[in-house]
Amino acid sequence: MLETTVLGRLGHWMRAPEPALSRSAGISLALALLVGLLAAVLRLQVVPSLPLEWDEGVTLRAAYVYADAIENEHWSEIPRIQINNEHPPAVKILYGARLSGTPRDTWGALHAGQEVPVSLSEEVTALRRLSAFAGAAEAAGVALVNPLAGIFLAANSYHRRYTSLLILEGVAGLFGVASVVLFGFAWRSRPGCEQPELRWAPLVLSAMALGLAAASKYIYGLPLLVLFPFLWVRANRPGPLVGFGVIAAATFFVAHPGLWNHPWQLIAGTLSFHADFASEHARPFWHPLALMSHATSDDHHAQFFGSTIDRIFLFFAVLGIPLLARKRPIWFAWALVAMAFLLLWPTKWAHYQLIATPPLAMCAAFGIETALRPWFRWRGTKELGASS
Repeated sequence: MLETTVLGRLGHWMRAPEPALSRSAGISLALALLVGLLAAVLRLQVVPSLPLEWDEGVTLRAAYVYADAIENEHWSEIPRIQINNEHPPAVKILYGARLSGTPRDTWGALHAGQEVPVSLSEEVTALRRLSAFAGAAEAAGVALVNPLAGIFLAANSYHRRYTSLLILEGVAGLFGVASVVLFGFAWRSRPGCEQPELRWAPLVLSAMALGLAAASKYIYGLPLLVLFPFLWVRANRPGPLVGFGVIAAATFFVAHPGLWNHPWQLIAGTLSFHADFASEHARPFWHPLALMSHATSDDHHAQFFGSTIDRIFLFFAVLGIPLLARKRPIWFAWALVAMAFLLLWPTKWAHYQLIATPPLAMCAAFGIETALRPWFRWRGTKELGASS
């Protein structure tokens, strides 16, 4: 009986649709655009000055290879390109398309922490800006659901840094957020009906965004572990579940040309690389929590970004967890799954935090609401006493 009751409550909790927008669609969109503009300004101001990251040199070399293939219209070569195979190629192809048709300088050794060489400044700046705009759009997507959460994401120091660099996080994070936001929009409550009504268009777009997120960087497909159980509980029939999975998988396959030739060899090599890499660069399981409270993973992070905002962010994120769990189950589950991954996965690079930053920004927004509730109650009691 107890098990039945617990499962029944869990099912009821998971079937609850995302709350409707608190404002009109026009106002919500305008606020999201303002948050996106703020995020863009915060990122673009550091794009020219950030020192090189090690991953930027790797990504830029891959972008050059794809740019050459695109320029020469050697389309059949793209699936056969073997470079930086530990990550999928979608963002690197996008970067290559951005560079194609432009003069490109060659370079020698690039070292992390050095200033961007003058000979590469145009290429690096152009691709960093593309990543920055994607990161700003990610903040706007979160702001469409909750403007305060979007502001938290826009200001978070690690999100600002790693979406302002020539790496995969900006584009991959944008698709990851889009998949969750669209999934929330796919369910609509009907008066007098407990079961929310499914809308296919947002659900299909959510599945496509999820496939693109995984094709941009594998770990950004993590929302799949969140969305699939909610879809299974809400749909009550296999059609939506199968359709969602097929569309996401098909999008992933189309956006990942490396899988078109020798897919099993690529998958085996990728898994082997990450297993070896994780064992060589392991950190204590709690390391992600330390990073979230101290923006000092290296000297140049501390030089460009302070830790005060991150500590405020973390404080309100913890405070907002109970309220988020009640009001937005999908975002709560996303935060839970993402944090579990960060704590359990042995590699603890600072930019991995970005898979958890959007749902934690939503936690922080509800933390503000939690902190202000006593004041609103006091204000309401005072006004009621005055009126009587």
